[in-house]
Amino acid sequence: VIGSDPCVGLQDEPFTFEVYPNPTNSFLNIEFEGALIEVSLRNLEGKLLSQTSVHASPILLDMTNYPSGMYLLQLTGENHLQTQRIIKQ
Repeated sequence: VIGSDPCVGLQDEPFTFEVYPNPTNSFLNIEFEGALIEVSLRNLEGKLLSQTSVHASPILLDMTNYPSGMYLLQLTGENHLQTQRIIKQ
């Protein structure tokens, strides 16, 4: 279980999240507290692979069609932006 890291984003209000399992080989669970608007997945080159508008926790992100490697999961809200590294096995 990985929690938020205050050094990896901008926060004006408390925002916590959990992403598991990481590494994953299929689905990624994202649980959060606070107002979340969008979840984006990018490769390490910055290419946008998926983008989803969200209104409630939890979120289930399907990673089965992506090759093994490292990805960047970006959680965006009204007053915050958090980025988490994800490993797909």
